Amino acid sequence: SSDLFEAHRYAQARSAVLAHMADLEGIGLAHEILGLSAYRLGRWQEAVRHLDLARELRPGDPSVAVVLADCHRALGRHHEVERLWAEVRAASPAPWILAEGRMTMAGSLADRGELAAAIRTMTHGTRDPRRVREHHLREWYVLADLYDRAGEVATARRLYAKILGEDARFADARERLGALGG
Repeated sequence: SSDLFEAHRYAQARSAVLAHMADLEGIGLAHEILGLSAYRLGRWQEAVRHLDLARELRPGDPSVAVVLADCHRALGRHHEVERLWAEVRAASPAPWILAEGRMTMAGSLADRGELAAAIRTMTHGTRDPRRVREHHLREWYVLADLYDRAGEVATARRLYAKILGEDARFADARERLGALGG
C-alpha cells in the first residue's frame, strides 16, 4: 500500500490498507497512509481521524502535523491550524516541513481575510537562499499570490518573475505573471 501511495494511487492505497485494517489497527504507518491518502482525496474528516491516530502511535513527526493542519484549514478549524503551527515551529523541523507549515498558516490567515498577517507569516527572511529548492519556489508562489490578492501587483509580478528565473515551468507562474501584465 505504501507503494501505491508513492505512485500517487491514493484511492487504491486507501483501499489496500482498509482491506487489512483488522491486522493493522494500532500500527502508526497504516494510519498515516490512510490519513495521507484521505488528505489527497479531499476527505478531510477521515484524514484528521487517521492522522491524529498516527501521531499518537508515532509521536514526534512534524511532517504529519503540517498535513493535519492543512486538513483543519480545509475544515475551517483555524484555531487548530494555529496550535499545530506553533507545535511545528517548536520542533525546529527540516526547512521543507517548516515551509509547508508556514504556507498552511498563511493560507489560514488569508482564508479569514487577514492578508497582511498572512504576508508577514510568509516573509520570514530577507535573503534568498544560496541554493533554491522546491519549497522555496512554493513559498514564493504563495507569497506572490498573497501580494496579488492584497493589491500589491508590482511585488507579486517581481516574485512570479523570480520563480520563473529559477524554474520556467513552475506551476502556472507564467500565466499568473502574464495576467498581471508582466
